Amino acid sequence: MAKRIGGGKFILTIAGIVILIGCGRGNRGHDRSSPELFQPSGPNAISAPATWKKVGPGFTHACAIAKTGSLWCWGDDEKGSLGDGFTGLQYSQSQPHITDPATDWNTIVSGNQFSCAKKSNGNLYCWGRNTFGQLGNGTTADADAPALVNPDTDWKSLEVGADTICAVKKSGKLYCWGKNEFSQVGDGTTADRHVPTWVKPDTDWRQVSVGDAHACAVKTSGKLYCWGVNNYGQLGDGTSSPSPVPNQVGVSTRWKSVSVGLDHSCGKQNDGAIYCWGDNYFGQVGMGDTAQLAFSSPKKISAKGKFSSLSAGSRHTCAKKSDGTVWCWGMNVFSQAGPAAKAVLAKPARLSGATNWLAVSAGKYFNCAINASNHLYCWGINDHGQIGQGYFGNKNYPSQETMGQAWSDLATGEYASCAVKSDGTLWCAGSNDVGQLANDTGLPSQSFLQIGSAADWTDTQSGWRFNCGKRSDTSLWCWGFNQYGTLGDGTNISRSEPALVMGGKVWSSFSANGGNSACGIKANGSLWCWGSNYFGSLGNGNNSDSNTPVPESTMATDWLQLSAGGAHTCAVKTGQTLYCWGWNGYGQLGDGTFADHNVPTKIGSDTDWSAVSSGRSHSCAVKSDGRLFCWGSNGSGQLGDGTTADYRPAPTVVGGDTNWSKVSAGGWHTCAIKTNGSLYCWGENLSGQLGLGYWVSHNTPVQVDAGAGWLKVVSGYASTCGLYTTDSIFCWGRNLGNLADNSAWVSKPVRVP
Repeated sequence: MAKRIGGGKFILTIAGIVILIGCGRGNRGHDRSSPELFQPSGPNAISAPATWKKVGPGFTHACAIAKTGSLWCWGDDEKGSLGDGFTGLQYSQSQPHITDPATDWNTIVSGNQFSCAKKSNGNLYCWGRNTFGQLGNGTTADADAPALVNPDTDWKSLEVGADTICAVKKSGKLYCWGKNEFSQVGDGTTADRHVPTWVKPDTDWRQVSVGDAHACAVKTSGKLYCWGVNNYGQLGDGTSSPSPVPNQVGVSTRWKSVSVGLDHSCGKQNDGAIYCWGDNYFGQVGMGDTAQLAFSSPKKISAKGKFSSLSAGSRHTCAKKSDGTVWCWGMNVFSQAGPAAKAVLAKPARLSGATNWLAVSAGKYFNCAINASNHLYCWGINDHGQIGQGYFGNKNYPSQETMGQAWSDLATGEYASCAVKSDGTLWCAGSNDVGQLANDTGLPSQSFLQIGSAADWTDTQSGWRFNCGKRSDTSLWCWGFNQYGTLGDGTNISRSEPALVMGGKVWSSFSANGGNSACGIKANGSLWCWGSNYFGSLGNGNNSDSNTPVPESTMATDWLQLSAGGAHTCAVKTGQTLYCWGWNGYGQLGDGTFADHNVPTKIGSDTDWSAVSSGRSHSCAVKSDGRLFCWGSNGSGQLGDGTTADYRPAPTVVGGDTNWSKVSAGGWHTCAIKTNGSLYCWGENLSGQLGLGYWVSHNTPVQVDAGAGWLKVVSGYASTCGLYTTDSIFCWGRNLGNLADNSAWVSKPVRVP
């Protein structure tokens, strides 16, 4: 049975398996690969070559030319950037995918969801995203296959930026086209150009490089020119004034080549020395620090030795020395500058012990390089499969956290995960833009970092951009985003270190949610909430935010267990009655209505509820007889009742089993543990959050693996973590670093298969 769910998408249900199909590429920004559904045919089934001669990493995809001359691409394909002409259900490809089997390709470059390549006969082709006319064919229509730029056959070299491309002809004329908001086309205007536009009047250009909003080029005389935006001094002329036409950089005539990043530029001179200038926030100028000084003119980097080539990425740069070694510097958040455990490398650092690199090319947050054996290696961010290893940063199977320690508690949110070790220390991983990792670096981590030095933590919770933990003295602490008073410390100031939740050392349990609020039960059995209250999720009878804990409206002292969801909360009392309150747009409160409630509302009359879990827009609870019930949103089958009925505003039984013990409702999926320790998941699986080893969604419970030692499971927004026995944490699903297994990005070059 097929059912339309909006946005041109349909749900097809076959034998209990939910398959999402649609006209667009992607879903809520999640990359996915479903070989069971989207097997390529014809030329797409060709095995990837073993040797390569050119590579062009872009923003979220990469393309390369095999030694034989055939053209291959992999990574994000949302705008047709893989160029294979496949207009059906095509998503990201995480390993090399044939674009054109012809053997006469010799140059390849990639930008923001588009690529351009030159054939040996001098013809130039582009494909992919064309919002600004960057494909150069006179239109703004995207292209799923290489499209001829024009009939000319005298193109010599080319480079692309984010949305602009420049190319030099054999005559020495320079042409640019595409986005021109900041005059990066260099023709003196700010009008986008849909066809190659001559950068008049010179005819002696040798090489060009394009960034996001500026470009630089070298003439045959050795003079260097830059143009476009100049807010960071990236034009190298000693000022911060923009230039709509090429403007000479200093007076030197010794420039050999230039490479442009997002807001910085680097050039190589005839003697092999490299100079950089422009933005230095991540040390990309290579001066050994991150001082935002006036690097508006070229500064020689301190690395010894002669360089033979260089390539600037978004906020980092890599270069190859004459001895075959590769050196990188700048932003290293995604390990794109090397394996060092630092987010910033402010001066050149050697990539590895290898001395046989032939060429290195930097993408936005990743790099690729070819060695003397013509083998291709890539490293850095992998959220769209752009390192070509056959998988995304996401994991569709449980991957073990590798620290090998005993654990007692864990939690996972949309952007971060936290866990408590048996020694009482607290650790978190994932995003850190507002201090979620309890440090002020603002930099994420793909592995667990210890939170402070305390060793008396007992419990932890992860919400939306904030985390909380309870210590053995029953004090409660939170840190991270605090605009709505989410931390409960009496302020609305975000914190990069744990802040004490007001109320004293009185807390027995607590729960953080994805709607910027949290709740806790005190030792006397009373229930208190704080943070955002737009939907009444604080349960205190009004809709006003509070940056300190406020009691729920009934002032009852018999609360036993609670769970905060997207913007609603459910809780069980000692008499095993169930109450919910807050947002109810999908019936997630379970009272048979879709009306929000700002006070605890009793769900039915049953007195046998033992535990409840609130997800983003659905809820699930276990009864004392071992039966499992779910209610609320069900568009992805997250209620587990064998359907994808949009809404279930009242508790609906999940199958006929009576041996459920624990349940955790996530974003659009649910996981639960049975009394024998086995783990089951169901619902949306577009990010692999069901842990089944593939990306097919299910509307009934499916066992994750054959293990029977699961003690706890936590379902996040699009990921899941579980505690297996007492010494192993496993995580799977969407990976923003919150899976803590170092796989969100690759820290060292790995060979493209």
